[in-house]
Amino acid sequence: MRITPLPNAITYLGLMTRFLFAVATIVLVGIVSVFAQEPGRAEISGRVVSDNASLPGVQVTAIAAGKERSAVTNANGRFTIPGLSPGNYQIRVELPGFQTITRAVAITAPGVVSLDFVLEVGCLSEVLEVDLGWVWALEHADAVVFLRISETVGTQRWNVDQSCLIATEHVATVSDVLKLTAPADARLLTIRLLELGARPSYAAGDEYIALLTWRPTIGRFQPIARTFMFPVHDGRVAWTRGDAPGFTDGMSVEAFLAALRAAAEARR
Repeated sequence: MRITPLPNAITYLGLMTRFLFAVATIVLVGIVSVFAQEPGRAEISGRVVSDNASLPGVQVTAIAAGKERSAVTNANGRFTIPGLSPGNYQIRVELPGFQTITRAVAITAPGVVSLDFVLEVGCLSEVLEVDLGWVWALEHADAVVFLRISETVGTQRWNVDQSCLIATEHVATVSDVLKLTAPADARLLTIRLLELGARPSYAAGDEYIALLTWRPTIGRFQPIARTFMFPVHDGRVAWTRGDAPGFTDGMSVEAFLAALRAAAEARR
């Protein structure tokens, strides 16, 4: 028995399939267009970098009237925040380990607002100090001085030992020196002293016997640690350590410096 193909039926089915696909495509395109355009709204897009390198995983947030919309940068450091109404926005850019940036942006009309950001490595506000002992501190001190804090300049960001740190600069007048091995331009009766941390503990008028180290990259002295800034009250030194024989609490400045000289000579 011979079977004859039905070309008209096959053609009809093919045409219907193409028609339905075309209709579905038109509907999908229409939906995408509606969401992409969002008439009357704008979008913010851009890139976040650090030291000319893309930063992925950065959260970028647009804030206005108590409402927030956020996006996260991709592997190329790019982000897009769509669906924004005209208005004034605060754009916050943040990533752990980096300084947060906040920028004011006014959106006045629909469209794309392009914004690029450069994040700086975050500064440490608190620094862990490890006490390696009295002998170690005496050997590594560039300067052992009797000083009076004359001025506190203020808290700033400093680059110390290839790290960004919060530190406070003090101006101190030196009245006696045990040793000073820093560069000649630092051998002054007045020195600049850097104290790590956001909360200054040295105030104008305070006196100390100080063990300092020289930081050539910033041109400042810095205490080896706060535990090696020994306060002086009414000519007597406050001493709380227990690892240095021959030193006692309440020694006069003269007796303390004499004991220091003897200890330094013994280490040579």
